[in-house]
Amino acid sequence: MHNAQKMGGIKKYTFRWLLVSIFIVLCNYGMSQNFSGGLMGGFTTSQVNGDENGGFHRIGPMGGIFAEYHQTKDSPFFHVFELRFAEKGAANAGHDFKTSLGYVDAGYLWAVCPAYFIGDNFPARLRFKVGTEVSAKIYENTSFNGVKNKSEALGRLDWQICGAFDFMFPRVSFEAGTTYSIIPIENRYRNLVLYACVRVYVIPNLATF
Repeated sequence: MHNAQKMGGIKKYTFRWLLVSIFIVLCNYGMSQNFSGGLMGGFTTSQVNGDENGGFHRIGPMGGIFAEYHQTKDSPFFHVFELRFAEKGAANAGHDFKTSLGYVDAGYLWAVCPAYFIGDNFPARLRFKVGTEVSAKIYENTSFNGVKNKSEALGRLDWQICGAFDFMFPRVSFEAGTTYSIIPIENRYRNLVLYACVRVYVIPNLATF
């Protein structure tokens, strides 16, 4: 038991330093390139299609880092790269039964600013994104009437399609989106997630603002 707790602590410590290291690399590279990036945080509400619980009764945290790449500052298109933690899962309406799934998501999204084509009749700060992400499960447990139990009903990896829109302000954007499993997990389950988050730009540049 002690060894398992120690290994769990090592994994969390390694993951935190991985995030910090990647963020430092992005900061150094972004200073001289068409990159912008920063931190993101928010919440998810989700369900697992294929189980017996319907509805979006499961709420969990999400947070991580992101980077955006613009080929030119005037281009309406750009690329988004993300690395984040997100807690997903499912719960029944009474919340006496709950499944908790902790994932590390690595995603790529292609984004566009429609105002570039539509003109002044469309909000210039509104952007749309579509892409895909691969998720690695780091924990899974169920709880019934507050009693937690470890479980392994869902596999370790999940491949998802994702879409989102955000609204820009200087150094901050507000985003809402969804992700959905492309391939059923264990030939049965699919994660369906709705999320909302705030992005804080630590590395702004002319391509973004």
